Amino acid sequence: MILVKGLDRLGRDTADRIALIKELDSIGVAAQFLDDGVSSE
Repeated sequence: MILVKGLDRLGRDTADRIALIKELDSIGVAAQFLDDGVSSE
């Protein structure tokens, strides 16, 4: 699992963030966003 301060810190734009979250998920890594209360689990 990786912890990210805010969703806006993960990538430059929405498409970039989605691609990165999908890639992390494909290798079994979850992302949790501290400020937004969102998790990819």
